[in-house]
Amino acid sequence: MDRGAAAEEEDLVYYASIMRCAPVGCAPVLLLALFSCGGGEGGGGSPSPRPPVAVTSSNAQAIASSVWLGHTVSTADQVLPDQVRDVLDVYFPLLGLRPNTLPLEIACWTSGMVTVDGSLADEEHPGMSAGDRVTALYHRCLQTHESPIRDMADGTLAIEVTSSTSAARTLSIRFDSLKVGISEALMFTQVGEATITRSNDGSAASLSTDLLTATGGGQILILEDYLQSFAPGDTGNLLSFRGTQSGGDIDGSVTFDTPTPFHRPAGAYPDAGELVITGAAGSSVVVQAQPDGVRVLLVVNGGAPIETTWDALEE
Repeated sequence: MDRGAAAEEEDLVYYASIMRCAPVGCAPVLLLALFSCGGGEGGGGSPSPRPPVAVTSSNAQAIASSVWLGHTVSTADQVLPDQVRDVLDVYFPLLGLRPNTLPLEIACWTSGMVTVDGSLADEEHPGMSAGDRVTALYHRCLQTHESPIRDMADGTLAIEVTSSTSAARTLSIRFDSLKVGISEALMFTQVGEATITRSNDGSAASLSTDLLTATGGGQILILEDYLQSFAPGDTGNLLSFRGTQSGGDIDGSVTFDTPTPFHRPAGAYPDAGELVITGAAGSSVVVQAQPDGVRVLLVVNGGAPIETTWDALEE
């Protein structure tokens, strides 16, 4: 049933809001999570990084908020983009069940389809051997889940297992103009390659890329020399990320690093860890988690600490 233009607009607004507060990525959901309200201009050709932005007392909290929201996760699964999880959990196993070597055509939940092809070293353990590969070609694939928010994909995603042990798998990912969004009115095109390592028990994951871009809605996001890691610690979990971000929710570019990984107790904000964000001419803001898991200190250009909270940083 057609929910109507008003309902469609509500979906767009809600989708933008969850991109702000939930790390889809936030990875790449990551890429989509960084597009909530940023500027930038779309265009043809390869996008170019924007000049570094100067970090000042007036924009430091907004920059800290953008970087934190764009790259934080609270579980290892959130490191993986949704379509990558689909390949690992659904498409690899389906390849192991196909009766011949012809590509599979899989109907999407609402409309469209996915054409899945690839090869397996061991059909009884699909996706668990080095050399196993899947190419998923999305044809305006629209999925509707429990929420009113729909997930649309178009384009190609290719995944190959490059190494596999009893503890973890490493995957080579290629986003070949993969468009993702909620409808043709809100789609972002992702281009680039990434490496993902995921523990077989699902407790740890990392994602790295030399260059990943996303364009859409008149916006451009570029991630360079990027690494995101989530792993269990002695207590709770450890989250770290570093790289250079251009565009998205930032009017320019910044580099960032977590010299001390964030310690995230289950279901809670970090109670330890540090994020350093650097802009033009060495300007910076440092985000320091506090032991109560509520407060955060911001140190702007080496000045006196400014107290805020995780809730305020995620507004």
